[in-house]
Amino acid sequence: MKNNSRMREMDEATKRRRAFQEAALSAAPTHPRNDVPLLCRAWLELNGADWVWLLLYNQFTDRWELLAADSIADEELDLPAPVALPGSNVTQYSVERDLPAFIDDLEGWRGEFGGREYRVTSAGFLKKKGFVAFECVPFASPVVNPREQDRPSPEEPEVSGSVCVFYRDVSKRIEQHSSGLMLLGRMTAISLMNSYQAQQRQILLDMDVLAARYLTRVSQSRNPAQVRNDYLQELIHLIQRNLDVSYVSVFFRDYTGERIECLASTGLYDADGNQLPLSNLTEATYKPGESRTGKCFASGEPYMLVSPEEISADKPQAPKFRDMPASHPETLASWVMYPIPISDPSAARDLPASGSKSIGVIRCAGYRPPFLRGKQKSFDPIQVQTLDFIARQVGPVLETLAINILREQTISITKHDLFAPIQMISDTA
Repeated sequence: MKNNSRMREMDEATKRRRAFQEAALSAAPTHPRNDVPLLCRAWLELNGADWVWLLLYNQFTDRWELLAADSIADEELDLPAPVALPGSNVTQYSVERDLPAFIDDLEGWRGEFGGREYRVTSAGFLKKKGFVAFECVPFASPVVNPREQDRPSPEEPEVSGSVCVFYRDVSKRIEQHSSGLMLLGRMTAISLMNSYQAQQRQILLDMDVLAARYLTRVSQSRNPAQVRNDYLQELIHLIQRNLDVSYVSVFFRDYTGERIECLASTGLYDADGNQLPLSNLTEATYKPGESRTGKCFASGEPYMLVSPEEISADKPQAPKFRDMPASHPETLASWVMYPIPISDPSAARDLPASGSKSIGVIRCAGYRPPFLRGKQKSFDPIQVQTLDFIARQVGPVLETLAINILREQTISITKHDLFAPIQMISDTA
């Protein structure tokens, strides 16, 4: 009888793994916003769990941060704040060992590996929510064509993290063999990676369409400055939609080439908390090396403030012009400033000379993944890779638009110089 019962349990576990495989791999990836909830739901149903967390490692903060959470009953479960786990946690333990970990003593459990002790760092929080046990399954994306570089290319996002499934009644847990769980963890990583790649392919398509429309329009327009303004407004909406950020500002070098000025923004505030009118955004300028934004422009390297504590401690380097007033009740969780690279040196010859390593800066703040019920989190490598991908597409378009504006200004000045004497003669006659 026991053998028959055990076989039935094994058959049920096999069926659930197959169902997970179908959910994770059969559907074509579209966008993390669509695909991540499906993965969370599949993990809940696979294990008979009450709650699931999907955590990713953020190399910028050196923390394991929540990407998504879901509950089987769709109940509004508050998430820990900040949405990150400190070191020596179970996720780190599982990833280091490359094995799942099941824990049914939240406060008393201790694990040791590599001379380091690990514990359940969120034990008090989980017990208050009524959870008595959880299982942590590590995952990492496969390494494909590794390159000698400091960070992954935008086309090859890498993910490393864990899935944690929580139980209020441990008797409802559907036990899985560790090798089967590890296989499902790898499938989760592959599905996430495919989802981010699908998102970037869609961004490329959207930006190609956007660039073609406005480059065609500027070639037929006598007001290229207005064409650029319209392009930048659409670009900001695209960045907000794809990076899930609240605040975006785009800076580009001015006609002297000696500083950058804001061309478009969701809103900028000076040190006194006064909002700059949209018509006066170009008053927000940075010289090379001035504040983090100016350093990003001069060096061609991204700069990040990845926690509220770092933003607060970095006041001497804080932006002269903020994305929200200092009196705003909300605290920004992170800022990222990303350089717009010089994409075509031959085209850049028509622009003012500059000693900087970039032609502008895209600045973003207020990252809110759609799965965390409005909570902010720090920018992670995948988001920054996506911003890198966008910045490289933006550069050639802004260079071309700037050249058209410069030529239109030159033509206007030339016409004035030609017609002014004739007008004077006409008036005298």
